[in-house]
Amino acid sequence: MKYNIVTKSPLEIKMGLAQKTNGTLMQYVWGIIIFFVFTDWASSLLGHYYPMKNIDLIINFYKNLNVDTANLSRLAEILPSPAASSALYMTIIGGIFIFGRCIYTLHYLNSLKSEYPLILSGFKFFIKAVILNILMGFFVALWSMLLIVPGIIAFYNYRQAFYILASNPEKSPFQCIKESKFIMNGNKFNLFKLDLSYLLLIIILSLPATIILNFVDTKTLYGLMTFLIFSIPQYIAYASAYLGQAEFFRLLIEPSAKEFYAGDDISYSKGENFINSDNSEIIKEDRVYANTKMKIEDLRNVAGTLGIEFDENYTVEELVMLINNELNRGSN
Repeated sequence: MKYNIVTKSPLEIKMGLAQKTNGTLMQYVWGIIIFFVFTDWASSLLGHYYPMKNIDLIINFYKNLNVDTANLSRLAEILPSPAASSALYMTIIGGIFIFGRCIYTLHYLNSLKSEYPLILSGFKFFIKAVILNILMGFFVALWSMLLIVPGIIAFYNYRQAFYILASNPEKSPFQCIKESKFIMNGNKFNLFKLDLSYLLLIIILSLPATIILNFVDTKTLYGLMTFLIFSIPQYIAYASAYLGQAEFFRLLIEPSAKEFYAGDDISYSKGENFINSDNSEIIKEDRVYANTKMKIEDLRNVAGTLGIEFDENYTVEELVMLINNELNRGSN
């Protein structure tokens, strides 16, 4: 299966989505708000209650009984902070809901129906979703240790991994990461521009939450809940961005993944591998394109001549696809 170089501008993608989702968009947005309740709200509340708040209550209780609380205070110092407990929650559970969000969004784009239970469908593939989330975070963090730019490049290399897993949950997390890196070759900057196009909307709709921080103390439950409620407008902005990102993925792989999920009985499309092993010689406009009968050394030389970035572990089929996509882009 060939992947595409996305040539549509952010404006064209947004206009196409606006026409397609007219009248059904708010139904989709409610699903994303539910997603944030399970992620942002749950992790924030977990950070509020565990463990420091409970430890403080215990320490104060024993102080009132005139009991030495020095050991308890030392215990409180070595226990994870609320931020750490939230991070642990998002590491384990976050990947499950990101996976569910991808399924939910792709299903909506295909059917224009908002099936809210799909947001929880990641639990059916708990282990894969968790491993993929951890691997992506690890690789991005590893590259970020070098410099900021390699970290950003790594972040965009792996951006399609969850969508790939959503389109075919039989794939392994490592395969999803590899295929994401492969199909993002030549597309990273295009997705970056799409992300930037949503930045102003996100900033504007984040103002209510930013302003309310000056009036409430988020260390209290009342203040935290007030802040989270005022964060709902920014969730709407993120919903719009998630829709654009999912449409970008569809443009990457069309016409390969048309059918996704429907109803309560979720049947996952088996799909095909992104790499097409049956890639015979193609002649277009008197230009002979690469094919799988060529030697891998020749393909590497051609790829290097064209300035294509590739991994030494790439197969013949992967190199053929990279070269042909670059030739197609050059001839357009």
